[in-house]
Amino acid sequence: MPGRLGALLIPFFDGVVVLFRLVDVLVMRRRPVRTVLPLVCLERESGQDGLLADILARLRQPIPVSVPSARVDAGTEHARIASTHLSGEAGSPLPPPRLPVLHALCAELGRDKFGMPRLRFDHYLLADWLTRQDMRGNGLGDQPTELLGRLRDRFRGNSPNPFAGLADGVPDPTVRFVFVFVARLWLLVRFWLRVSGRVPGLGRQTRWFMRQRYVAPGAGNFVGFAERLTVGAVDSEVPEEVDKLLVHAFLQDLRTAYRRRPWRIRAWRRTANPVALIDNITSDNGGVALLNMIGDVRSETGRDDPLLVIASCDSQLAICDLAWPSMPAEPVAVALDAEAHWLDGLGRRRRRRDPGAWVLRLTVPAARQATVTEAAELAHVPPFTPRRPPVPARPMVLTSLVTVVVLAAATSLLWVCWPHRLPECLRSSGAGISVELVPNKVGTPDCVGYSDNANRIFGATGDEKQPGSKRLLAAQREIFRQNECARDIHEKYPTRPYITLVYLAGLSTALDEGDAWSAAQSEELEGILLRQTTQNGVLAADGACNFAGADRSDQPLLRIVIANGGSRMSSAVDVVRKNLVPLFTDRSVVGVLGLDRSIPETEDAIAELGRNGIPVMATTLSGDGMADFSPLYFQLVPTNKKEAQLVARYATYLKKTRVLVSYRYEDTVEPKDRYVSTLVDDLKEELKEKYHDRAWTARSQPGSSSESCEGGDTVLFYAGRHEDFAKFVNYVHGQCKDVPIVADDAVSRVIAVTGSSDAATPETSRIPAGVTVDYVSKASAVVLAGQDCFRGIYKPDNNPGQGAMANFCTDLGELYKNRLPELLSGGDGQPQPVPGLRWPGERVGLAYDAVGLFLRAASAPKGYPERLGRFTPSPSSVGQQLRDITGSQRDPEYATVTADFDFRGARVADNRELTVLEVPDVRRSAATPTCVYLLRDNNRLFGKDCLAVQQSAALSR
Repeated sequence: MPGRLGALLIPFFDGVVVLFRLVDVLVMRRRPVRTVLPLVCLERESGQDGLLADILARLRQPIPVSVPSARVDAGTEHARIASTHLSGEAGSPLPPPRLPVLHALCAELGRDKFGMPRLRFDHYLLADWLTRQDMRGNGLGDQPTELLGRLRDRFRGNSPNPFAGLADGVPDPTVRFVFVFVARLWLLVRFWLRVSGRVPGLGRQTRWFMRQRYVAPGAGNFVGFAERLTVGAVDSEVPEEVDKLLVHAFLQDLRTAYRRRPWRIRAWRRTANPVALIDNITSDNGGVALLNMIGDVRSETGRDDPLLVIASCDSQLAICDLAWPSMPAEPVAVALDAEAHWLDGLGRRRRRRDPGAWVLRLTVPAARQATVTEAAELAHVPPFTPRRPPVPARPMVLTSLVTVVVLAAATSLLWVCWPHRLPECLRSSGAGISVELVPNKVGTPDCVGYSDNANRIFGATGDEKQPGSKRLLAAQREIFRQNECARDIHEKYPTRPYITLVYLAGLSTALDEGDAWSAAQSEELEGILLRQTTQNGVLAADGACNFAGADRSDQPLLRIVIANGGSRMSSAVDVVRKNLVPLFTDRSVVGVLGLDRSIPETEDAIAELGRNGIPVMATTLSGDGMADFSPLYFQLVPTNKKEAQLVARYATYLKKTRVLVSYRYEDTVEPKDRYVSTLVDDLKEELKEKYHDRAWTARSQPGSSSESCEGGDTVLFYAGRHEDFAKFVNYVHGQCKDVPIVADDAVSRVIAVTGSSDAATPETSRIPAGVTVDYVSKASAVVLAGQDCFRGIYKPDNNPGQGAMANFCTDLGELYKNRLPELLSGGDGQPQPVPGLRWPGERVGLAYDAVGLFLRAASAPKGYPERLGRFTPSPSSVGQQLRDITGSQRDPEYATVTADFDFRGARVADNRELTVLEVPDVRRSAATPTCVYLLRDNNRLFGKDCLAVQQSAALSR
């Protein structure tokens, strides 16, 4: 029995449901809008003569809005035009159209009956009108004048003359004459403006004709071009070119009607593509020729259009086999798969200039009786109902939209006039920036996301004179200047590789993080900037790029994207998912470095990066098990297990039998702070009976405990975060006299900014004077270079990394002197240490090394064959290269300055050294720390001569 489709009875055949689904996919303008549409040719079996009529009825079924559609029988239309032309009964002063089928489609699609804005075919109708103008009855000299007059009458049409009627009722003849003269002059001026095409809006059609590729207009004007298209004159043109001009004009009208612009409300209301149904096409009636011309125009102009053509022919006539032998026919039951296959091969067929490149051939079997199941499935196929236009394009909300626009304009004016009253984050916009405003854990707003230019700089606290904030902002500005330079060099030398690294860290402050919150991030950004400057080239004094020696195909240019994961990385995973994952579609992005705090938010961010195939290089994370979250995670420093071993051996070296481990208890319970919790667990395992718990709670004073701290066999070990360290020292100094204090590596960011006696910040002022602190350093080689390194001076007897450290200090001194001069103090014009800093921070060196490792992994591997062309790194190739890398202070290209290590055995650098540094008078002393204990590969080197032993070991390897 036949299936029932809505209120229409449709003959059932195998694949009818698939056919209607294909039509729905191609017709409905869903997002993303399909811009490439096939020319569907249905080769029907006997008994299917009414197939296109059924489809047309289906397309026009919804009321009041239906799909713009037209059906033309190519055989009938061709015969009608031919008989009319031969009999001379035109019924019109114009000759018949050149392309009867196309003309009939234009007439039907242009009707105002589809519930959408009416389609206007201005370009096609003008071109068709010109090809039907017969000037042969006039003399040769009169033909241009006659055509000019006809064009003037056509362009005038029903356009109102704003000056008409002004002369009526004017008693003064002089004034009346002026009004009449102005009215006629306006008609003449408007006509010439329209013909010249020089004024936007008035000359849109004529300007298009003078720029299109068919029937090349040459150097003349539009009137001369139009004369070439008239009857008789057109015979000297190539007929195929004239026909393609008509097709091109028809498609241009559709492109114009469907081209969406914010100010073109009508285009937004068109939510369904126009459908041209052409029945009974053959090679003789112009149907096959029309399909070929539509395909040729699309291929030759390279422009897409919204027209869906569905043609049909009798399969027994083998019309499609003769017209498009290179395009095999597929059963209509697999129409969706056939269309996808057609789309995949379209580009290849267009390059071959295949005449059937745009044709999708489908065979339609004969109708048959449908089963109950098939009839039910057919009945449930939804109608071809165009979706409602976007809300702003709906007529009833236009007034509301105007109101919203006015309010938005007023709001924008408010933003400009009173910027301090609006969120600064939301004013950031433009390419290379993706940010949003979110609340952090303590309720203050965080501007999170990423940026690669100075339109968005993270970490502004509202007081850029504060040393930490000033340092953080200055480093970002210089990195962004280097980004601009890298882009300029790449544009000039496109053969030089160009890679992007993302630095992800917490670049916002919470209320309880103190004044030193940005010290670690500033250090890492300066290390990144230092390596980026070395890679891209030193900028001139005015910030201009230095192109000398920039044409190097062996070294990649480096762009840095800075991403803010929020205060204490509270928004890290959201930033990765919402902001960074879309950024990874940029093929230049090869990795992420930095990361801050071994906490659940950071763990989730690492896992998300791993799922997206992005290598991650953590500069300071040391919580045990971080590598389990991603197979592309690499850690530049040892784990807490190695740090606990160092602490246990150092306690033995000090001959201490009691190690009081202080930490905040809440960090060891769910959700755990992996850094604190695993460090405490490792200390319990390594210290054994020496371990004594001295935890405090969030409601108590850091360092407070019922555990006694008296006795000469006792040492206090701080295993917490940096923000509680000053309070801890202040408390235990009064409670535990003469007990040595040893701290974990987290406190380096506090110690590094506790500089001179007159520069103590509110946070560091809590540390009493005269307190000596030993702390774990992950990059002692940089710290021990001392203040001289800020000035570009390196003393070889200070440190084992002689060559690498010498270059590092030289470059660092030049960086502070030339690019970050505002960070240097001293009124004598001589560079001085950065205010509040005793020595280069160890994170400067760690970030410097991390970027160097990425650059090394992104460079062409040794032995890369030149015949393969330029080496283009990818995240996967970089990840593989990192697995085979060893960091060495003697690498000629990317020497490490912090320590040697090896990623070949594991992705965590547990084989690098850790050091205990001693800082006398941690609040005020500006002296370089003393190395008191060093652990490398389970071998201890200790005492004041441990660096000399380290130097000898480094030189002997």
